[in-house]
Amino acid sequence: MRNFDGSPPFHKAILESGATTARAVYPPAHPLHEEQFEAFVSRVGLSSVPRDQLISKLREQDMLTIKAASEAIYGKYDPSIRWAFQPVIDGEGGIVPIPPIKAWESGKWAKIPILTGFNTNEGAMFVPKHSSASKDFTSFFHTLLPSLSDADLNALDKMYPDPVTHPESKYRETRPGVNLGAQYKRIEQAYAQFAYIAPVRQTARYASDDGAPVYLYHFAVNSSVVGGANHGDQNDYSTYNKDARERSETLNEVAGAMHAYWTSFVTRFVISLILPFSCSYSSKLSTSCSRELISIPTGAIRMQ
Repeated sequence: MRNFDGSPPFHKAILESGATTARAVYPPAHPLHEEQFEAFVSRVGLSSVPRDQLISKLREQDMLTIKAASEAIYGKYDPSIRWAFQPVIDGEGGIVPIPPIKAWESGKWAKIPILTGFNTNEGAMFVPKHSSASKDFTSFFHTLLPSLSDADLNALDKMYPDPVTHPESKYRETRPGVNLGAQYKRIEQAYAQFAYIAPVRQTARYASDDGAPVYLYHFAVNSSVVGGANHGDQNDYSTYNKDARERSETLNEVAGAMHAYWTSFVTRFVISLILPFSCSYSSKLSTSCSRELISIPTGAIRMQ
């Protein structure tokens, strides 16, 4: 995403775990960063140290002290998915010179081939599993995104129908014996869309609109009853890992096909092989599906 004056230090990219716009990337002085940093400094025992001496004093601390403080602060904010120690917008000459969405809008990014995608249940490992009350849904997102207005939260509440008040909601929990709260599936899907799926599709749209070859995949192989197609589950398949291959003959075929796609992307500038199901991709987020050999400079892979 950086605006290089010359050629970027790589000629193509596989983007995993969301996208550049998948996390809130704030300026260094954002209130959340300040709050977490002050908590970290206090945990280390340096709250009374003047700011201009703080970095040098931190460098004097032993590794175990720093480690313990870091883990404590990270753990405190982990349940609300407001992880500490995130990238920040550090201005001209920095690693993140401008907000990533501004980089997309300005066209100032490396025009290279991209392979990217998402899994169906990206939020499964992150969100609280035992949330049951209707208010837990809006409370979760209010904490995560305090700038959302009441109108925003009401719109979000309607977009993902509450399974408690709407028994016909597709987010109603029907898996037996899993001890999950009534709001779990609802929160999981809303967070998955917000944090991973929508930003990945946004990446594909912006990149393909500018003419760069883009390949977008949707991984939907369920790895467990609770997790479904969880965050990161595609890795065993794209790397043709033994664990995936030995689960069943069908999953062996899926792993082989995905691995072939990934290696084709790495070694060539187009993906060209046969899959049971493939879809061409347009910047309008529409698809045209076939079972034929594909060789597309701008395309998508949907694996199910």
